[in-house]
Amino acid sequence: IGMSFNDINNKFLVVGRNRRQFQENLSPIKKRKVTGRKGIGKLAVFGIAEEIEILSVKNNLVNGLKLNLSKIHQCESLNNTNFNSYEPEPIKINYFEKNKASGTTIVLNNIKRKSSFKMVDIVESIKKRFTFDDNDFVVRFYYNNKEIASMDYNSKWDIYKGQFEWNFPKDMNTEMEYSHAKDITGKIITTEKPLEEKNRGITLFARGKLVNRNEFYGIKITTSNAYNYMTGFLNVNFIDDESDLINTSRDGLLWDNETLETLKHWIQQQLKMIEKDWRTKRIADKHQKYKEKNVHYFFHVGSC
Repeated sequence: IGMSFNDINNKFLVVGRNRRQFQENLSPIKKRKVTGRKGIGKLAVFGIAEEIEILSVKNNLVNGLKLNLSKIHQCESLNNTNFNSYEPEPIKINYFEKNKASGTTIVLNNIKRKSSFKMVDIVESIKKRFTFDDNDFVVRFYYNNKEIASMDYNSKWDIYKGQFEWNFPKDMNTEMEYSHAKDITGKIITTEKPLEEKNRGITLFARGKLVNRNEFYGIKITTSNAYNYMTGFLNVNFIDDESDLINTSRDGLLWDNETLETLKHWIQQQLKMIEKDWRTKRIADKHQKYKEKNVHYFFHVGSC
């Protein structure tokens, strides 16, 4: 939807602004719940770039600015305790362009990173950090102006060759009563062949954003071979509606909390149910394949 001049000054450039407090919990058009919380993501990119360029269009008005890391440091006073005000360099202010599509472009200039990287690793990393359950949300990846991959809800888990699947809340274990059980959605799959260790476990997301990396939540995975084949995700959006229960690196929950302890116990019950169901399904699948193989052999010999 883009940002106006006032949006950039009073919202985008403000660090620590809580959009939930200002009744901006939903995006205006798609009505998606906001995913950010502290507004420091805009500064995180200074870890690899010297300068950030923002260009935004709203209602045919173009506004743009540059944020420069060196100039921000120059605002620091000699005693290192007080800071002078930093004013970004304007590119355009309320510049009218007829029929200009609304939206925002962010460009990173003067990249500091010198080491090489593989695009396939970038794609995999993004897929692990985000998941959106509406089919019209698409992330596209480009390398040298050529699209090399895309990600939507359906393709996110295509990298795994699933054998069995459990969908939530439809297939959940109802033995344990849990107030948020019906609010939890997601999918857990088991594969035909064992997964790499880094891909095993269940990932938790809130509002489409990672809140806990894949793990088995206290279950001793050595007790069953099933956990070598198990992966998937659960959406626990209610986590984001409460006080901040996510660690500073945004990849793990602060489990030393009564609310989260109950959630962990509920997840354990689900995984134990799936582990038992997996063994039953594997046995039935092996019997079916054995039966099909022998029937095929019988007809093959008979045709001779």
